[in-house]
Amino acid sequence: MNELAISLEEKTLIEELLEEIVSFAIEMGVEIKAKKEKVKRICKEKNEKSYYGHNLLKKNEKVLVLGATAIDQDTMNELTRLYGFKKNDFRFETDYTKIVSFASRISDNYVAIIFGACPHKVSKLGDWSGIISKYINSDNSPAIYDARSHAGQLKVTKESFNAAILSMCSDLLKRAC
Repeated sequence: MNELAISLEEKTLIEELLEEIVSFAIEMGVEIKAKKEKVKRICKEKNEKSYYGHNLLKKNEKVLVLGATAIDQDTMNELTRLYGFKKNDFRFETDYTKIVSFASRISDNYVAIIFGACPHKVSKLGDWSGIISKYINSDNSPAIYDARSHAGQLKVTKESFNAAILSMCSDLLKRAC
C-alpha cells in the first residue's frame, strides 16, 4: 500500500474535524451577530435614536483607529455606521509610515484606540517597547482595543474590526449607565 494513501478511518476523522471547524466558525459568527443585536436592542431601549453609537460618545470624543489595515477606509466607515456612529466619530491613521510620527501626538479627545499592526519603534516613545504597550500601561490613556485575527495577529479585518467595535460599544454603554 502507498505510504501517502489515507485509510477510510483517517478520511472519516478528517471529515469530522472539518465539520467541527466549520460548525465552530458558524457559531462564532452567530455569537458576534447576537452580541451586536444585543447592543442595538439595549440602545433602543435607552431611547438612543438612529445614531446610538454616536450618542455613546461625549462631546468632542472620537475613536482612533491606528495601524495598518487589511480593509479600506470606506469599509471601516460602513461598519461604524452599522453601529450608529457618524463619519466624524472616527479618525483613521492607517498609513504604516505616518504612524511613526503620529503616535506621539495622540490627543485627549480620543475615548478609545483600536490598534491594528503598528511599527515597534515610533518617535517620542521614551522607555516603552512599543506604542501599544505605552497606551496599555499608561494611567490616563483611552480605552484600548486590539483588532486581532483568528490567528491572534494584530490585523484589522472586517471580523476583527467588527469585534473591536462591539467590545468598545459594550464598554461605552457601561460607562453611560
